[in-house]
Amino acid sequence: MRFVQTRANQFVGNLEWLRSGGWAKIEEHFKKLVDISGQPSAEKRIEGERSAVNLVMGRNRGFHGVGPKQARNLWQMIGATQYEIPLDSRLCAWLKERKPPFEIDGKKLGSVRYAAVFSNADRDAWKEEEEDEDCASMFAR
Repeated sequence: MRFVQTRANQFVGNLEWLRSGGWAKIEEHFKKLVDISGQPSAEKRIEGERSAVNLVMGRNRGFHGVGPKQARNLWQMIGATQYEIPLDSRLCAWLKERKPPFEIDGKKLGSVRYAAVFSNADRDAWKEEEEDEDCASMFAR
C-alpha cells in the first residue's frame, strides 16, 4: 500500500466524520435521491446528485482523500445516481486522440462541474456485458 501514513490519517478522519454525524448526512442524501428518482425533472435530479457529491468530498469536510470523481463513484456504486457519470484521465486521453470537435482539458477533471458526463440522453438501459466489453475495447486501443 502506498502513502501508508497519509491513508491512515484519512481513514481516521473519515471514521471521525462518520461518527460525528456523517452517517446521518449520507442517509439523508440517499433518501432524498430515492425520493426524487421517479420525478420527470432531470434538473432536480442532477441538483440532488451534485448535492450528494459535494457532501462526501474531502474539500467540503466529507471523506478525506475523496475528490469529485471518487465521490461520484461512491454514489454510483450504491445505485443512487443516474445522471452524472464519473470521468477520469484515461477517458480524457482516449477522447483527445480522436480529435473531437470540442476542447478537453484533463486538468479540469478535478473540478466538480467538469468531472461528469450526463447520461440523460440515453434512451435505453445498457446491458452490463456490452458495457464491460465496450470499456475494455476502448482502452485497449
